[in-house]
Amino acid sequence: HGGSERASIKHDKICGLCLRGPERNRRGEYEALIKCSTCQNSGHPSCLELTVQTVRILGSYSWQCMECKVCMLCNDPGDEEKMMFCDDCDRGYHTFCVGLTDIPTGHWMCKLCSSCASCGVHTSDFSRGNLCTHHFTTPRDGSEPKFIQTLCKPCSTLFTAGHFCPVCVHVYRNDETDLPMVCCDYCDRWIHSECDNISAALYSTLS
Repeated sequence: HGGSERASIKHDKICGLCLRGPERNRRGEYEALIKCSTCQNSGHPSCLELTVQTVRILGSYSWQCMECKVCMLCNDPGDEEKMMFCDDCDRGYHTFCVGLTDIPTGHWMCKLCSSCASCGVHTSDFSRGNLCTHHFTTPRDGSEPKFIQTLCKPCSTLFTAGHFCPVCVHVYRNDETDLPMVCCDYCDRWIHSECDNISAALYSTLS
């Protein structure tokens, strides 16, 4: 497992590993570069051994390269031999900051990538087969998909079916009759009254 600006696609730099631009990576293929938010150095995701899914998640936070990586919990770059990286988002964490004595083997996910953003359930609480799913936008203009959130299997099913508030993107079940929500007269989408700044008095009138 191993700044203020988010990871971004750059077309005017070269990869610090293969010393080639975006027009040709080690496989001889076009591949856009990602840039470290701290040192501004760039690299091909394939040279950095980052998956397509990870690269999409990088755009949602200030990504740092291996040389600049700091622990997300203590913000300290030291103790490099104890620094591990989330296999899904590439954020860095010290083993001792997350309660581990050694760097785990296999696929390790940080709390941000292994907790459901809607109901809050963690992977350690999941029943067998109930794994997290990362959701991304599906642009119609051919642009790069953007990371939205990580959900457990039940919440992911509801989200895919469109059962979520368009403001906070938390999912809802049809049997949650005590959940204060209102339906838009134009698009028929349900939204939490609090998310739409509707007071309790007004909600009582509307309902």
